[in-house]
Amino acid sequence: MKIAVVRCSDVRSEKEKPEIEKLCGFLSENGAQPAVGDNLYVSADGRERAQELMRFYREGYDLILDVSGGNSCEELLPYMDFDLVAASGAVLWGYSDLTVMLNAVYAATGKSSVLWQARNIIRDGSGRAAKLFTKLLGGDKRLFSPEIKMLRGDSVHGTLIGGNLRCFLKLYGTPYFPKTDGCVILAEALSGDARRLCSSFDRLADTGALEGAAGLILGTFTEADRLGEDDTVVRYIMSKTGIPVARTSQIGHAPSSMAALIGEKIIL
Repeated sequence: MKIAVVRCSDVRSEKEKPEIEKLCGFLSENGAQPAVGDNLYVSADGRERAQELMRFYREGYDLILDVSGGNSCEELLPYMDFDLVAASGAVLWGYSDLTVMLNAVYAATGKSSVLWQARNIIRDGSGRAAKLFTKLLGGDKRLFSPEIKMLRGDSVHGTLIGGNLRCFLKLYGTPYFPKTDGCVILAEALSGDARRLCSSFDRLADTGALEGAAGLILGTFTEADRLGEDDTVVRYIMSKTGIPVARTSQIGHAPSSMAALIGEKIIL
């Protein structure tokens, strides 16, 4: 299996290099052939990063693991060759700001991508992330089976879109904001107190995205939870819509997080 390690969002610090090298060592030990992009630790504009990403799609890589995050993923969008992405068998993985690219890939091609940070393999001290990823390489898909409970309604089904709430909203007004009718919107956040997150959900509601959506899945709200405001956020979201709502503590920014397939149909 050929696996590329790239960054589509913010440049990585040299301090992060040992962790990424350890990740590549893990991939090699499990029979993969990892290749690291040239732009991880150096400044590169959106065109350069997009060209490198396209190269890995073109060269027949199986998985493309983004190990970044931040604020600049949308810089790649004008330079993407989505026809090439559609024809490729490669699957893009990333989290946080990569929500931009994962949803753009789905909107432009109908292909699914994976919301998950591959560095969890190294960061999760319990070893569970590494174990689940290793099993995935052998065909076991339990990495994509987070525990989810319904808060409203008995079930929810539809194509999964969304991810990090702030980053998902960056796509609104562009050709890459996916159609939400019949879809299940996933929302999680690293930063933001209750006031900020409730404002973000107001923004999501203002787009009209909730009107035709089949349901919501709420992941973790890291900062709000730390501040003891998680319940406030959930109650506010529940008050904004009458569609089915589900909750999981296993999708988000924690190293122990499970993965989600953006662009795939789900049934809960």
